[in-house]
Amino acid sequence: TKHTATKAEYIAIQTDQEWQKYYKQLQSSTVFAIDTETTSINPMEAELCGISISLKSGHGVYIPTKCPEKHLSQTEVIESLRGVLEDDSIAKIGHNIKYDLVVFHNAGIDVQGDLHDTLIAAWLIDASRSGYSMDAVALGTLGYECIPIKELIGVGKSQITFDKVPIEDAYPYAAEDV
Repeated sequence: TKHTATKAEYIAIQTDQEWQKYYKQLQSSTVFAIDTETTSINPMEAELCGISISLKSGHGVYIPTKCPEKHLSQTEVIESLRGVLEDDSIAKIGHNIKYDLVVFHNAGIDVQGDLHDTLIAAWLIDASRSGYSMDAVALGTLGYECIPIKELIGVGKSQITFDKVPIEDAYPYAAEDV
């Protein structure tokens, strides 16, 4: 499945063939951005729902591993990602990456390599900001308005967890984040 936002292409990877093709590109990279989608904001309680990766500006993929529709096996995705995530010669970029590191650790992966956190970078650039969420930083530094999470999971008593969000709605959000 593909979704194209303004100057960006977002893809949901749902088949083994799509994953193998993308993974070959990932293996030859020296740096990539990564993000996890989970069921909780507490990384110690969070269940992994999917992983987003970007190898270049304007392009992101989302690999759902827990959702209402057919998806790839979480175990297979985690095991195939182990090689690049534990490779200390490949740098990883994330926003609040310490959260993702805990999620991956709980999945049995010890992420290695240079780590770059855009949340910390945003704070170093401007320590007077009122907030450092991905949406706030994207709007404040790039003038880009991200898809709000509440559009997918709702708020209050009717709020759902990310694993209940259909892939069609989840992948543009998740790929945009990365």
